[in-house]
Amino acid sequence: MMIRMKWMIILFFPLGLLAQKKPCSCSLSSILSAGIAAGESPAQPLLQWSGGVNYERFFAGLGAGADWYRFKSIPVFGDLRYSIGKMNSVFVYLNGGYNFPFDTKASVTWDHPFLTTDKYAGGFYMDAGMGYRVRVSGSHNFLLSAGFSHKRISQLTGYTYPCLVEPCPEDLYKKRYDLGRVLTRISWEFNSRAKPKN
Repeated sequence: MMIRMKWMIILFFPLGLLAQKKPCSCSLSSILSAGIAAGESPAQPLLQWSGGVNYERFFAGLGAGADWYRFKSIPVFGDLRYSIGKMNSVFVYLNGGYNFPFDTKASVTWDHPFLTTDKYAGGFYMDAGMGYRVRVSGSHNFLLSAGFSHKRISQLTGYTYPCLVEPCPEDLYKKRYDLGRVLTRISWEFNSRAKPKN
């Protein structure tokens, strides 16, 4: 009888610890954003979506978007945010990831008859700034944010000119565009937690 009781204590003791553990104050969030990117090139629109987990003042998630600034591209990134203040109204954010070009190959036009290669490749992407959260309801928030962003696009071009002996050699040129710009965004945030945490 004593041996059986010992085994029951050993088996059910971990369950008792789990039952006494405080529940995690986590929630799921989804953020849909629309904005403008402006810099040396003409201003262009952008769209972004990110989703992840809130824990107290922190948010961590993954996101993707469509960016029309200078070169059309698709950024894929990790999204980190930290809320400040008693009501968590002010927040800072940092996004980092990779930027994929929307078109990997350009078309040959009449004004470049000897263009034989024109390819685009992606590169580093980042976005950092701060914003303000306006609470609409217990689970919906309206966000206004501004920050600085950097995206990289590489272009490989090749020209094959007529020659006397074929095959004619191709002259290759590689350019890298590091595009810094200022972003302003409006966003809609949905939080699965029913009540905002003060």
